[in-house]
Amino acid sequence: MGDSNHIQAWYDDEKAWWDRYGEYMTYQWTLTPSLNKIIRSQWIKDFNDFLFCEKGMLLDMGCGGGWLSLNFAMKGMVVFGLDISDEQIKMACNLKARSGLENLHFKCTDLVGWDCTEYGEKFDSIFVNAFLHHLPPTEIEMIFNKINYVLKKGGRCYVYEPLTTKVEKGYFLIKLMDSFIGLMASLLIVKIPKYFNLWSKRHHSELRKGYTMQSPHEAPVQIELIKQFLPDALSTIEIKGCHLYSLGFSMQIMSLKESVRGLFTQLARFLYWIDQMVLSSFKWETFAQKGRFILCSIKLLKT
Repeated sequence: MGDSNHIQAWYDDEKAWWDRYGEYMTYQWTLTPSLNKIIRSQWIKDFNDFLFCEKGMLLDMGCGGGWLSLNFAMKGMVVFGLDISDEQIKMACNLKARSGLENLHFKCTDLVGWDCTEYGEKFDSIFVNAFLHHLPPTEIEMIFNKINYVLKKGGRCYVYEPLTTKVEKGYFLIKLMDSFIGLMASLLIVKIPKYFNLWSKRHHSELRKGYTMQSPHEAPVQIELIKQFLPDALSTIEIKGCHLYSLGFSMQIMSLKESVRGLFTQLARFLYWIDQMVLSSFKWETFAQKGRFILCSIKLLKT
């Protein structure tokens, strides 16, 4: 009973936070078209190439405001987007209405408790987009079991999550460089905008309401847990670091007045270049620290 009460309280906290701040978080997460082109072009190409199946069905788990679901629906796939937040699904449904697409469907549901019995081996592709790190560790296994149940044989699953590892790696000089870059990025995008009053009125308003860029229980997911919980039928094809400094920095740019975003966008371009340089030279685990968000992709194939 204690565990179930704890998990229910966890979900209540997360749902309340997303219903309150989900619209603004989605606004920051979505970025501007120019930032998206800089920060996400390679990532978008990566998951599109991996998940797209002509006339296939795709499940978007943790679809948020639905912008990635829309991406696949516009290519002709039948897309089902699920999310726990009423506010997020409301935004996704508005997006669907504006698009006029009939092959795009959204539903508000607790994904762990989602009754998927009618969807056995129905989906060609599954996108798990920054969703698992909001779950209690005990429920991540349940999600992978559902993925295994609804994914067709030969189907593909693309997981994009902040990862960590219980075995921290890395050399002193690399960690020193990492700390310095992180400190400079924080100074540029948090301290300086606060001091020089560069934040937008909307951001000031959200801060007064208690907004933070993290929901109550989100934390990086241990890669060891994911490997432990994967069903035998799901084979790991690749684990790759995608964003180290640039994504968080870019999301913070969305908190600034539009008149100053251009300069900071160029700084985001530089940070993304650093991301690509260091993540191609070193394994993502090299930068793992407690509480550190390193956005990684995991490609899975159902055999």
